[in-house]
Amino acid sequence: MNVGEIKRMALTNMREYVSGDVVQNSFEYNSAMITLINEWSTVIATVSRKVERLYKISQLNPENLLGEDWEQEGIHESADKTYSAASVGSFSFEVAGYATVYVEEETSTGVWTNLITYTKTLTSYTKAVTGGATTTVTLDGQDKYVLIKGNTNPSVSTNNVRIRFSGTYRYPYRYIGLFAFSYPTDSECPDYKPWVSYAMPANFYELKKVEVERSDKALEEFANFRWEKDGTYQYFKIRWEEKGEFSLSYWAFPAKIAEPPLTALDTYDSTEVDLAEEAIPALALIIGSVLLKTQDTAISDRLRNEFYQEMNNLEDKFVSESPTLPPINNNNW
Repeated sequence: MNVGEIKRMALTNMREYVSGDVVQNSFEYNSAMITLINEWSTVIATVSRKVERLYKISQLNPENLLGEDWEQEGIHESADKTYSAASVGSFSFEVAGYATVYVEEETSTGVWTNLITYTKTLTSYTKAVTGGATTTVTLDGQDKYVLIKGNTNPSVSTNNVRIRFSGTYRYPYRYIGLFAFSYPTDSECPDYKPWVSYAMPANFYELKKVEVERSDKALEEFANFRWEKDGTYQYFKIRWEEKGEFSLSYWAFPAKIAEPPLTALDTYDSTEVDLAEEAIPALALIIGSVLLKTQDTAISDRLRNEFYQEMNNLEDKFVSESPTLPPINNNNW
């Protein structure tokens, strides 16, 4: 149902609507309508009349050559620490503190040739490519993990390549990924993490269920995920090695309607309100109650009581329109 229809329902409940679209106190009431529709449709959707949406995530990450479930964290103290594999096209790792890290190629048995040197402090890190350019990235001065990633560019693509954590100081490192593929630029290389985070849409309210469709096209319930909340943002997290299209059914906040200019209060009257038809009577009742709160308490109280009755009737119902949002692709091939 659209905004104009809800306005007329609310005004009828208030006994202010007259046939022919002539409305008493129309400016005072109409100027508050959109605000009340937005506010109370959210209350109804989250308390009783939930709106279901579907969000899809596609994940097909490259294999970490160090192992499918590899997530070792380490500390460099005095001895160098190395991690290697054959046919490495790209890499990623996170490191904190004051660090010196080498990316090296085994050009002959036991002989390692430097490809890239990373020198990190708290305020910057420098990338020096052997026989190539040196670049510096500025950091914020905090002692925290920094992601470093890039292409290896070995002289022979099938040679062994290793990451060697070295330097004078003690520092931590984690999330090392070695991949068989190279990428057009260093920034496009995957950043390996054991658990991959996906931000939920802004209208996300509460998760209902997760299903996954794998290469066999069978849809199955999926439970191997984590949930993380950071301020107003919520994140769905799955293992790096998980593959398939993940369908997240969730309860959503209804879409907001823009406030119209005071000189054209009917601007959005044809806009559909993001709420189930069965919940519209409750919305119209509570809008009427709020608008009459200081002008006619008897009618306001009656409308509020009818609103609560409507809410009780809706208690376990929900709308399942399930519009599918565009999927996220994380196919880092």
